[in-house]
Amino acid sequence: MNRLDGFKLVYRAANALEAHVIRGLLGQHNIQVHLFGEGLSSGFGELPAEVIEVEIHVPTGYRQLARQLIDEYEAQSSAVDDPASEWICRDCGEKNPLTLGLCWNCQQPGGD
Repeated sequence: MNRLDGFKLVYRAANALEAHVIRGLLGQHNIQVHLFGEGLSSGFGELPAEVIEVEIHVPTGYRQLARQLIDEYEAQSSAVDDPASEWICRDCGEKNPLTLGLCWNCQQPGGD
């Protein structure tokens, strides 16, 4: 019996770090995850990007929920990259994501 029987590919992560973040996210929702290709990350720079991608497989019955959670993760990730999602500390001038209530640099409150 193949260890992927009953599992479906739900996502291709850009690298092992992203794959583990997503595995943790799905694990919080009790979704079992199999990762394939994470050992190839050490070839970064020597291998084509699509070879370094890590496949994320979940049980067939959880595919839709997993995809929804991954879509939400991607939406949050792109919002963090948006300059409008930052605030500038009045004390030290550092940029901080809106998700932080204290400046990462000087720990002064901000983001209001």
